[in-house]
Amino acid sequence: MRARICSTAVSIACAGALALCAALPAAAQQYPTKPVTLISLGAPGGGFDFMLRAFLPELATRWKNTPLIDYRPGAAGLVAALTLARAEPDGYTMMLHTDSLYVYNNFNKTAPDAEKQFIPVTVVANQVNACIAHPSTGVKSMAEFVALTKANPGKLNIASFTSSLSELMMRRLVSVTGMQATIIPSYNTTANQVRAVLSNETQFSCVSPAGIVEQVKAGQLVPLATTGRERSSVLPDTPTMRSLGYDYLWEQWYAIFVPVGTPRDIIAKLKQDFSEATRTPGVSAQLRKAGYDPETRAPDETVAGINEAVKIYKALAKEHGVKPQ
Repeated sequence: MRARICSTAVSIACAGALALCAALPAAAQQYPTKPVTLISLGAPGGGFDFMLRAFLPELATRWKNTPLIDYRPGAAGLVAALTLARAEPDGYTMMLHTDSLYVYNNFNKTAPDAEKQFIPVTVVANQVNACIAHPSTGVKSMAEFVALTKANPGKLNIASFTSSLSELMMRRLVSVTGMQATIIPSYNTTANQVRAVLSNETQFSCVSPAGIVEQVKAGQLVPLATTGRERSSVLPDTPTMRSLGYDYLWEQWYAIFVPVGTPRDIIAKLKQDFSEATRTPGVSAQLRKAGYDPETRAPDETVAGINEAVKIYKALAKEHGVKPQ
């Protein structure tokens, strides 16, 4: 039954895409007439670079030219967001970013207001996180780590991104589990978070599971739990937080954004192109190989999901007393 429902959903989505294409103005159907720039909040060789490159062949075929990647790492993705905020809203500059885009202005007065300055085109992938510990802690489960922090209040450290959703979600994790550890929100990349735990600079963090598989196999990191509704395909033996009895869910999404003011017909075409590209076997396989789950919902559904998530993030910021500095 599930397969039949999925098949029907895809058929409906495809029919909608065909209708959308027919309805697009001639200018949008001819778009683009020059190379498109894709802003990456990561550096070359990182996860965002991999994801964008997975799309390049499909986009190049559809657009008759290969998009350019503009690498803007720094400040946990804020540099990339500021770059898009300054871009012309002509449909030739867009950005791959995460849900963290919507919380920057909760921490930083100079950060863009994502709800007012950006338009989410569609979600292209989702990902859960893996909560990891340094092996020197001697723990093998989340319950054991929580107990260790309670026995040593304030002595164990948690690595999180700087002024970001990661910090908010770590605060929520501490609240939900009751752990008595210190959050260190001074890491601006996932790689730096992982290095902090590997070096025992911090003893815990929650990061992308795809980037730690080898360290887990080597015994350099201990996976305690994952943060999704279901177990991660990358770490199938690691339980979810919910299955352990914790009311904690963190499923990150990755979306394409354009500046406010971008022509609506161009946005409609981008929704169609990215949605169709995500569903191709080549792109889907590459995303799954890297630990991402390709988005399978229709573009309008994913935008609705973004709006719902933003409400939750705002509530979290208020709950934990976060104020822009």
